[in-house]
Amino acid sequence: MRCELTPCHGFTLIELLLTMALAVLLLTLAADAMPAWLARHRLGLLGQQLVGQLHYARSEALRGNRPVYLCALNAKSNFDLQGCLTTRRRNQYVWDEGALIFADNPLSASNRPAVYDSGDRLRAVQFAPDMVVSAPLAQLRFDADGRPAAALAFRLSMAAGGQCRMVMLSGAGRARVCSAGEVGCDGC
Repeated sequence: MRCELTPCHGFTLIELLLTMALAVLLLTLAADAMPAWLARHRLGLLGQQLVGQLHYARSEALRGNRPVYLCALNAKSNFDLQGCLTTRRRNQYVWDEGALIFADNPLSASNRPAVYDSGDRLRAVQFAPDMVVSAPLAQLRFDADGRPAAALAFRLSMAAGGQCRMVMLSGAGRARVCSAGEVGCDGC
């Protein structure tokens, strides 16, 4: 085909090969950074999920004018809810399975405060198996005024894929997600 009267359109073989080589190089660089990005993204999603659970527990305490509890979920291998888990690892309680929100029924057969019975559950959330979540308390209580009963700020540490995030709960009951290195976010 001759291109004397009209301009020729298309790419030469060398232009096509250079474009493909550049695309392969960029994909290789992106593939190396992908696991760290995925871990950060998953921890961010887990953090937002935990913040949502803390807000829900607080709002249920305010709405029902009663104490509402958040504890580490204890589920069997078939994900049957067993109640709260109190496993310790070093100075922290393990929250790896998930979180359970319940309002203890004072008229339950056990007549003990802050004990989960099957009718007490408000919400349960399970975490991905590779997430490591821990907290200094096995259980957190929101009083009827929406404030956490613990005098100190509550922290949930989350780790996966070499990344770390924290969910911080203030003494007023406000929750937020932060990363290691942020001001006020230490101990990851």
